Amino acid sequence: MNIESRTYPIQSKVLNKELLIKICQVLENDHEKEFRRFKEELKITRPELFEQNIVNLEDYFHGRVSILLYCSDMSTYEYSAVKHLIEGGVLDFKNVVTIKLEYTSHNRDKIEFYVSQIKHRDSYIKVLGSSSEWVNAKFGWLKEIEDHIKPQENFILKYKKLCTIWLSAILSFTTIMTMVFLVGILNGEKIGIGSISYDGWIIISFLSLIPIGIWYMWISDQIEKIWPSVEFEFIPEHYNKAKKSRKLISSIGIGVALPIILLLISEYVL
Repeated sequence: MNIESRTYPIQSKVLNKELLIKICQVLENDHEKEFRRFKEELKITRPELFEQNIVNLEDYFHGRVSILLYCSDMSTYEYSAVKHLIEGGVLDFKNVVTIKLEYTSHNRDKIEFYVSQIKHRDSYIKVLGSSSEWVNAKFGWLKEIEDHIKPQENFILKYKKLCTIWLSAILSFTTIMTMVFLVGILNGEKIGIGSISYDGWIIISFLSLIPIGIWYMWISDQIEKIWPSVEFEFIPEHYNKAKKSRKLISSIGIGVALPIILLLISEYVL
């Protein structure tokens, strides 16, 4: 039997609870419809099972829906019904970092919706099946759902590489300048920016290239932590480290920029 497979990555998205529940509900409805069809077919092909009145159809039906929730404290929750994700469920009080929704039909066709906030863990949608028509239909539906997930967008993410290089250069230069001033203080010399010669600035510029690689890796890592490729909007506020970090950066940015702006206004305008 030929198996057709289609996969699509999920990147730079912010997933909310409503959309997650909608996906689960559709998978659950498909499962229930298939089970009803299976039951009607079994009444025709195996009527003796119903005459005995002791049959457990679950023993004959191989289809299933699985909702797996992986939390930061290493706990795992597995459900087969979307009702467990409604108000008061795990999503409301646990720090869920990875979610895997899986639908398996009686004929072993499969739909996977996998999203994770963990760094370097790929998120994706995947459909496998023996019928290309079924695979294309389900994949198209999932892709449409993925298109409706809110994008993770801002200026820094849009120009991530440029911003990382720029910040790395500034921090590297600041590192070297700080070391120059500290050496001067330790030697009992007062070094000012105006006292540095042209040759001195050339040496400082070259020295600034040494730590730039370290700063680049650190800044890239911090950006991925603050703005993960996939973020869960429904995480309880006290668990959302990324959102806390963004608020902190905004506060620091305002705290630093505002005094400078006021100083410039008082110096050149008033």
